[in-house]
Amino acid sequence: MRTYLLIAVTVFAFSLSACVETGGTANVQSVRPSRQEDAPIPERKVAEVKVNEFKCRPSPAKPPQTLKFKSYYKKSDQQRAEVNKKAHKKYRSQTESLRKFENELIMMSNGYLRSGRENDAIAQCALGWLHEWAAGDAYLGKSNTQGEFIRQWGLAVVSSAYGQIKSSPALDKQQEKEVEAWLLKVAQEVMKDYSGSATSSVRFQNNHLYWAAWAVTATALALDDAALYRWGVGKAKYAILTQIREDGTLPLEMGRGKKALHYHVFALTPLVLIAETAARSGEDLYELRDGILRKAAQRVFEGIKDPSTFAQQAETAQEPVSQMSSEHFAWLEVYNSRFHDPAIEAWLKNSGPVFSRRAGGDVKFLYRSVTWENQG
Repeated sequence: MRTYLLIAVTVFAFSLSACVETGGTANVQSVRPSRQEDAPIPERKVAEVKVNEFKCRPSPAKPPQTLKFKSYYKKSDQQRAEVNKKAHKKYRSQTESLRKFENELIMMSNGYLRSGRENDAIAQCALGWLHEWAAGDAYLGKSNTQGEFIRQWGLAVVSSAYGQIKSSPALDKQQEKEVEAWLLKVAQEVMKDYSGSATSSVRFQNNHLYWAAWAVTATALALDDAALYRWGVGKAKYAILTQIREDGTLPLEMGRGKKALHYHVFALTPLVLIAETAARSGEDLYELRDGILRKAAQRVFEGIKDPSTFAQQAETAQEPVSQMSSEHFAWLEVYNSRFHDPAIEAWLKNSGPVFSRRAGGDVKFLYRSVTWENQG
């Protein structure tokens, strides 16, 4: 079964055998604040990883076990579009150390790739951080619904990070074994979180399912696990085949009122990441249903430039795109790396750097600044 993913793993960002820039600094930062609960909440500035001056330091966060967090949308708001500012502040405080750990971990992993995979000290340090969390059963404790979201987003980060550094010959084999066993357990918990029927909860059909699918797919790549791959890609197919309307919109995201455009943007990142993963293993999700995912991508990109059509369909003015953090647009970098749309290219040049820890870090570097080589 391990041969099932060989092509995907050898050419995907998490096991790059490509030519990468040697030395330098991984200097990427989020350029806009984020106000959403279900969307990523990045650090305003991510610490640089200086490849040639790297020094390992202790992890900035203890392994998260109990995952119980309260929603900070106003309870009276059925569309979940109005934020309770006090609850939001508390949530950010509770999750600050997790964000810091995830951001710095993924920057380390990117730094290892930027070194041409020659600075093994970076990979060893990243593995040490991951091993500490594995030993502490991170993400495996009791949880509520919001905690389950934290788990799936966290899994996307730690699996992406491990996949980027696992080729280092200097890694401790026992630590690797224990980290891989832990990643598999967390992925199994995420799949369990989404084991209910599609009609029992909106989250089994909307952007949350897509992010869970990406997290499991990222783990499949890191572990070369065909069963995880089938689950993740299968959920993406479900979304593409049943959730995207003929006009390229997602009804459950359109129902988010003034955040309808925002949640379309948010939902496309995991779908595009999975589609790109599948494409690199010979399965074209972009062309399912006569290219409906590409139609969705174009529809949402047009909405980013001019939200009036989303405002009309959602029957309310949309929150400004300027309120979205740069990582929301990770999918545009990935999508454009394949389809080379001049309009998207121009927009990306004006929008600033795109760093998304849940998409692997510096997305432009991972998908466009390296030379992909199929060694399968």
